[in-house]
Amino acid sequence: MEQQSIYERVLIAAALLLCAAIIGYNAFYAPGLDEPTIVYIDPSSASTNSEETQAVEDEATGEEYEPQPIPASLKVHLNTADAEELDTLPGVGPAIAQRILDYRENHGAFEQVEELMEIEGIGEKIFENLEPYVTVE
Repeated sequence: MEQQSIYERVLIAAALLLCAAIIGYNAFYAPGLDEPTIVYIDPSSASTNSEETQAVEDEATGEEYEPQPIPASLKVHLNTADAEELDTLPGVGPAIAQRILDYRENHGAFEQVEELMEIEGIGEKIFENLEPYVTVE
């Protein structure tokens, strides 16, 4: 009987130590909490559920929903962006980002955002998704 009591105490002590270790780890080693996170949302991938939800909210408030334009300060500038920055755009991967840089090097600075459609791999559909997120101004 006494041996079982000792065994239970050892198990309880081990459980307490494990809990303390987990709490300590979460308290001192939580990764990335001090770094801001920027989330880019592709408007073409928005689900219909959010549109339905917005419609219900609009009916409730009596107001019509109008999407707000992205401020120019948050847009990617086509004439100064590097490959890493271009790669964050919807529909742009490393290959297309490099083609944008090559185009800029060969033809000079972009004068209009529409010039993106001259780059191989960027058609009308991809351009429509990119347009709200890029600027040349």
